[in-house]
Amino acid sequence: MASTDSPVSDRSLQSGTIRQAMSRSYPRLTPETSVAEAARLLWQKGWLPIPVLDVEGRLVQSLSAHDVVRAVAQRRIERTTVGEIAQTEIQTFGPEASLEEATATMQSSGQQVVMIVEDSKFVAALTLTDIQGHELTCAELGPQAENLITDLSPNDRMHAGSWGPYAYAGVTAVQCIREILNKFGRPDPVSILDLPCGHGRELRFLKLAYPDAHIGVCDIDEDGVDFCARVFGAHPIVSHEDPDEVSFDRQYELAWSGSLFTHLSADRWPGFLEMLARAVEPGGLVLFTANGYLAPEVLRDLGLTGEQADQLLEDFKREHFGYVESGDNWGLSLARPRWVKEQIERSPLELVSYERWAWKPPFPFQDVLVCTLPAS
Repeated sequence: MASTDSPVSDRSLQSGTIRQAMSRSYPRLTPETSVAEAARLLWQKGWLPIPVLDVEGRLVQSLSAHDVVRAVAQRRIERTTVGEIAQTEIQTFGPEASLEEATATMQSSGQQVVMIVEDSKFVAALTLTDIQGHELTCAELGPQAENLITDLSPNDRMHAGSWGPYAYAGVTAVQCIREILNKFGRPDPVSILDLPCGHGRELRFLKLAYPDAHIGVCDIDEDGVDFCARVFGAHPIVSHEDPDEVSFDRQYELAWSGSLFTHLSADRWPGFLEMLARAVEPGGLVLFTANGYLAPEVLRDLGLTGEQADQLLEDFKREHFGYVESGDNWGLSLARPRWVKEQIERSPLELVSYERWAWKPPFPFQDVLVCTLPAS
């Protein structure tokens, strides 16, 4: 995942400790891990070094892309383990050290990650993106940031091991919603639907930004819905493959749908637009996100093969919409604004505004469609 370019403010660092921003779920390797498996994990982590731990959980060494490249050059890949090639030294800190000190070390060394050790054992990693995510959270939520619920479900597929990118997605969703409400002179919503809620990536930030709002959560992943209801006190609604089968026992003033339509084929858009229309009260707002054009290298970073990326872009160019399946129940769509607007015109919703790149999770930015359900 690509990191952001946001500057880190001195004020937030001076009062922050590493424990507030570190990524406890950062990947780990053992000396026995194969180099091939480790290389795949390095790629998923954007080539950031990964710690190598012994059976007691102590930090033995770190594996970097440079170590793998050296092994390839020496033709030491076949049947080679991580323990045989890991030679990268990474600075370590305790969790109570200051974020300012950790950032200064990263900047002076050129490394984008430090390892966090407590009682002689590795407990977490801290990346520049983690620090930037912490800084952005403090800037957007102010004193409320201290009340952020950071409990994570082990089944949360949106959390890839680093807190920073995860926090960026959530807090920039709040930024996006606030900016749109302000743009159109809307007050804070008294009720919000988060669909799909996953395991609370955006919900945990919405809950702090709008503490008095009634929040409903909806997802096809029943475990995610249960987690959000239990941990965040949200009202649970289990979704369905067929959106016509989903019902709501109340209507919401605002529905937020981040990164749902970006994964839907064209034939599924009408049903989900209808479902969102059923979820909001007359005059209410629906905010949903979509992908416009994405460059081939971005598509490959998202996990598509070269062939899949070429097909997606060819369909996008010809039909103004493209979609490819890229795994079990997972796909990726690209849609031109004109095509998206046509879908909204055929739905019960009315387009208010097309906000280009209004939601800014680390990678990639997404367009936001602002719609309303007309009062009958």
